Amino acid sequence: MGKIFLYLLLFLLGVTIISFILGYHIFAYSVGSILGTAAIGVSFVYSARDDDRFRPNYLNNNIGDKKK
Repeated sequence: MGKIFLYLLLFLLGVTIISFILGYHIFAYSVGSILGTAAIGVSFVYSARDDDRFRPNYLNNNIGDKKK
């Protein structure tokens, strides 16, 4: 799934650059904003996935509980 996101972002980046070169500025700004939104969304998905793996879960462990 990561490669699909990578290819999608590269495609949107290419379309944005080509649109600016050809003079379609309004279309390029639109595609560029979609690119930015997709990049933020993809980074949020992957950072949320890494949080569970690398950060300790303080809700499900007994660290800090007083022993009786």
